[in-house]
Amino acid sequence: MQSLTLDLAQALGLSTDIGVIVSDVFPDGPAAQAGLKPEDVIVALDGFPVDNVPLFTLGLYLMNQGDAAKVTVVRAGKKLDIVLPIYEPRNDAARLSELGDPTKDVIPRLGIVGASVTPEVVSIIGDMRIPSGVLVTSIVADRLAVDSGLDELRNAFTALKPGEPAAMQVERNGKLTYVTFEME
Repeated sequence: MQSLTLDLAQALGLSTDIGVIVSDVFPDGPAAQAGLKPEDVIVALDGFPVDNVPLFTLGLYLMNQGDAAKVTVVRAGKKLDIVLPIYEPRNDAARLSELGDPTKDVIPRLGIVGASVTPEVVSIIGDMRIPSGVLVTSIVADRLAVDSGLDELRNAFTALKPGEPAAMQVERNGKLTYVTFEME
């Protein structure tokens, strides 16, 4: 989802320019099963108007798991109501944080504790689009306190010079994105 802007609405030829546009729906996910589709524009949640993602998200967070939310969407110029189930995505954060060992799995220059993505990690998280790499299990305050056991990632960042731009691909909640930054 993303907040709908006038430019985006015009570029997509939408009949409304206020609301939250659905940019992607996971196949066979709860939203898809309820009938939500990409390019639907959510204009109300349980009868209350929504015009941006933070407002819509806040409304969802105030609901309980097992409840259902009625969202009003504009699709092809017509308003329709869709009932979405409210659920907690499965994610055992405590179990995941225990996978990284702060005495050996720190990536000092990034200030994180990581764990290699293994079949165990995938079984906890669930489906991953890229079932490999490093899972960030926690952030550390003293980035230089401990060395890392995750050699490949550590070596890649150690090779970068201060001020040099860096990028890495991150998967968060099943979505891929690039994170860019300059090395310190």
